[in-house]
Amino acid sequence: NNNSNSNNDHANGNSQGERAPTSKFTNFVLHHHWVVIISVFVFVVICFVLWQNVVVIGEKNNASGGQFLPIDDIAIRRFFAYIETGRRRDKTVVPELSDTHPFYQMTVYYSHTGGAGSNVLTPTLLRAIYETELQLQGLDSNLIDPANRRSVKIDRAQYVDFCQHQYNYTNSSATMLDCKPVFSVINDVIFRDQPSFTHQQVIALNQSFIDSQLTKFMTTKYLDEGNSFFLGKEFSVTKPHLKSWVARSLFNFGIPLKGYKYYTIDNDKEQNDRHLAFMRQYTKFFEQRDPPNLRVNYLEMILSNAEIGDLVDGDFVWATVAGLSVYLLIVAQTQSWFLASLGMLNILMSYPVAMTCYHGVLQIEIDTVMNLLAIYVILGIGADDIFVYVDAWKQSVHESDKIAKDPEARVYWVWKRAASAMLVTSLTTFVAFVMTATSPIPSISAFGIVAGLMVLFNYLFVISFFPAVVVVWDKWNCHKRGCCFMKKVCVPMPEHDDEEQGDHGVQKHGGATSQSSRLHKDVDVSEHRAVERFFYLRAAPFLNRFKRQLVVAFIAVFVLFVSFAAQLQPPSEVEFGLPDDAELVITLKLANNDFPPTGETFSNPKVFIFWGINPDDPLDQSGIDRNAETNLGTIVLSKPSEFELINSTINYIDSVCRRLQTERTPETNLPFLAEGQDKCWTTEFLPWNAEQQKTSPIDMDDPAAVAKRIQDFLAVGDNKAQYKATFGGLVNNDNPTRVTWTRVELGSAMPVLPTRSERDSWFDEWARLMKDINAKAPPKARHGFQTSEMWTWKRMNDVIVSSTIISVLVSFVVASAVLVVSTGNLIVAGFASLTIVGIVSSILGLVVMLGRSLGIIESICATILVGLAVDFVVHLGHSYNEALVTGRFYRARSALLEMGISVTGGAITTMTAAFFLFFTILSFFQTFGLFIFVTIGFSYLWTMCFFIPSMMLVGPMHKPIGDIDYLWKHYVRKSIPAYTDKAGATDLDVDRVANPEESD
Repeated sequence: NNNSNSNNDHANGNSQGERAPTSKFTNFVLHHHWVVIISVFVFVVICFVLWQNVVVIGEKNNASGGQFLPIDDIAIRRFFAYIETGRRRDKTVVPELSDTHPFYQMTVYYSHTGGAGSNVLTPTLLRAIYETELQLQGLDSNLIDPANRRSVKIDRAQYVDFCQHQYNYTNSSATMLDCKPVFSVINDVIFRDQPSFTHQQVIALNQSFIDSQLTKFMTTKYLDEGNSFFLGKEFSVTKPHLKSWVARSLFNFGIPLKGYKYYTIDNDKEQNDRHLAFMRQYTKFFEQRDPPNLRVNYLEMILSNAEIGDLVDGDFVWATVAGLSVYLLIVAQTQSWFLASLGMLNILMSYPVAMTCYHGVLQIEIDTVMNLLAIYVILGIGADDIFVYVDAWKQSVHESDKIAKDPEARVYWVWKRAASAMLVTSLTTFVAFVMTATSPIPSISAFGIVAGLMVLFNYLFVISFFPAVVVVWDKWNCHKRGCCFMKKVCVPMPEHDDEEQGDHGVQKHGGATSQSSRLHKDVDVSEHRAVERFFYLRAAPFLNRFKRQLVVAFIAVFVLFVSFAAQLQPPSEVEFGLPDDAELVITLKLANNDFPPTGETFSNPKVFIFWGINPDDPLDQSGIDRNAETNLGTIVLSKPSEFELINSTINYIDSVCRRLQTERTPETNLPFLAEGQDKCWTTEFLPWNAEQQKTSPIDMDDPAAVAKRIQDFLAVGDNKAQYKATFGGLVNNDNPTRVTWTRVELGSAMPVLPTRSERDSWFDEWARLMKDINAKAPPKARHGFQTSEMWTWKRMNDVIVSSTIISVLVSFVVASAVLVVSTGNLIVAGFASLTIVGIVSSILGLVVMLGRSLGIIESICATILVGLAVDFVVHLGHSYNEALVTGRFYRARSALLEMGISVTGGAITTMTAAFFLFFTILSFFQTFGLFIFVTIGFSYLWTMCFFIPSMMLVGPMHKPIGDIDYLWKHYVRKSIPAYTDKAGATDLDVDRVANPEESD
């Protein structure tokens, strides 16, 4: 690297006998461009093969949605412990289709099209509900009203193969009976006392009979048995309220499926896939026209997840369109299909190489869905780098003949200018992305690592692979006619001719004086591109004229947005990330808003109380990928001195269950549990054991004897299906020495979709209750804990704001440090950092102004703000700092001439790509696109309208003002005098000459 004075000498042509500098690397690229292109391509192919076949740890293509919970939080770890206790590892043979996995239930919701205040409990609509349920079971009848009949038929034989069956249990066998009846208002309320009712009776229903049956069976006694599940919460047995505008039914499907002997984590995917294939026909069924005045919706989690996956696949079509738009914009900017095609390849090659490093070098196992978004992010960053290099190449023709007409010098000059400019932006962006690894959300952390690696490898390719591509393009394209709207913009590189050049290979005839040689004088830009002329002749004077007003205006804008950003809060309500008309959204809102709390459906919030698992360190996650969803760690047990399942413990657990049946919250006076929704194994075990003690007494204070008695209890009837995930230490163990842990499952009375304040209140109430339960427990049961999926979302919301702020701050601090080191100038780096602060504050403030909260999607986007926000200001700051001209205005104008077109092209490309995400269905992609669009837009505005005017106002007028090296040596070490130019002028003198209007 040459110093500034030598650069000036070369630029001015003062050493006419010397050849412009070159390098061995760029000479190799020039003369062996095909070797470079093929070598890099082969390297990428090798990485791709390794990624797909060698370095992926564990199962090939080990993919996951990613972990979006702060896994180091104790509430999250306790819930993960619950998940691990529920993993079905027991391979003991159980009857086919006898058990009900929580996801293997379909809840069908019926609502009157007239809305609240209407009534579905009428003869016509109850018949429509009944006939809909018949068709859902694959049953047909010529009595079905044509208005209620659907053209899609459910296969009855398949339904029988998947429904949950009733069994007749004996001591030695279990005999399969018919499918269990649908749990519905027809079967369990209207005809509760007539189990053999006929279709004709349904058709003959009248309002008087309906009201009498409702009055008879919707009493407190039957509500306690679960009948509150069927009707809306406005229903009352008193005459004025003997109606409901909503109703629902429950269809149970069994496991293990036909042909399987058990359902465990070893074969659950196979069975889930078969179940999904069967359930797909229901999607088509529900797409058909609903009966008159009735809206029918459904909720089945495996099917709902698959349908969300279908939406994601559809949205990725728009992502593909966005990628295509990037390609077409690169074509328009470079004026070359060849450069655009190889440029896109250059960008995309970074992904397989990054993933090889991610899996093979960093040994990260899980490839999350979030990682795919890194491809989308790199499109804008990579396109910007392509523009910087191509624009530098095209601008090189305006340099002196020593550069413009010497192929080796030209390649070196372009490579050095572009590589140094891109190095600063790539390094800053790389560090900003990698710093998101500090996020407690594993999927965000992994995304930052992948995005950072892609930025790194994209830079390495754009300074090795792409220069060779540009050489090929320039060498061959200039001898061919352009096609389509492409036009000739290149200047062919002549071969060396020693007879026409001097001793050092420099042409003897002079060329046009380079723009850098004119210092602060005006440059003839008539041969430059229109955008370059605009920045030089229009934008720069305008920004200089209004620089003070623009700086003041953006400071005011900054204060405004900061005031809004300070109000950023987590979401107060559950976010679905789906359109309002999605089945999952409709049904969950119905369940939350229009039905009373009940435990008869898996959508009801569950709370689990555990004894025997270490409450302070419930899970050992050593060696487990932080993004794992199927293997969360190993259960950490309490010491035997802290837990033993003996007589006193069993009786106390039973007393806790009985207490919770009537316990109410002290603050809000609400019941802890929905009516009769405690699933405590002690309720059935204690009377059964009392009978066993009469004939086969054991010592109930002997842990081994109790463990064996529990095993005998599980072998009775369907107890194994009901309670096999309730005890630890009994799986595949014929001679257990103790029950290592146990749990009870409780149906909470909290709403299905509580607000943030409701969830916080319930969390506190359960925490106080559990503290009291432990305080009153016997010695061997004093270390219990409670957990619920609801607490995971509470804790995520608690940490999401703080973790986002920390991630942004860490990224900003490190990026600012990189700016200082890379530019070497405190003034430029300082104002660039202020610009980044303004960009981030504006975006976060806009989030609040738009009425949005800091949910999981916004948090993901916010953590990558710094990485996206630095590019433009760093490009122009680096160009300003490296400008050879003297004077703030002239240096800023030089930066705009050099980088304005590249920055503008990058902004248009990225914003256009983000624009297409507005048309996606999932709010995740919409929000992601909005954040990218707004981030790039604010980044461009702040860079052009704040940073450039700031440089025109108070930026360093010339080198080495503000340079760290100069400041250190002159002011600290006193080893060098004040800077002077060749005429002996000091800093202040040069300032006055360069900027006479600013010298005061």
